[in-house]
Amino acid sequence: LMYGLQGADIVFNRSATNDSLSESLWAVEARCAAIANNYFVVGINRVGTEKFPREFTSGDGKAAHRDFGHFFGSSYITDPHFSNSLLHADDLKFAPDQAWFLKLANIQ
Repeated sequence: LMYGLQGADIVFNRSATNDSLSESLWAVEARCAAIANNYFVVGINRVGTEKFPREFTSGDGKAAHRDFGHFFGSSYITDPHFSNSLLHADDLKFAPDQAWFLKLANIQ
């Protein structure tokens, strides 16, 4: 909210979210933030699995492990009016309205 009150037009949200936590909610959260705060939101999530040399516990009562799970990757852009969204996955860009994408990218 503070970014919008300070005049931000676009906010980038870096993330390290794995499959088991919130892949299904990730784009919904970005859309809600854009609508509630009246700015574009770009969600960027890391991809892959990072292995650690030593086992550790996460404090959740589960067995010790050497990674946090698979990070699902993907990027997401949504506008504050929820008229269009742009999803980027596996080097493919999807834009329902090419004119909107060109406006967002500031391409004439």
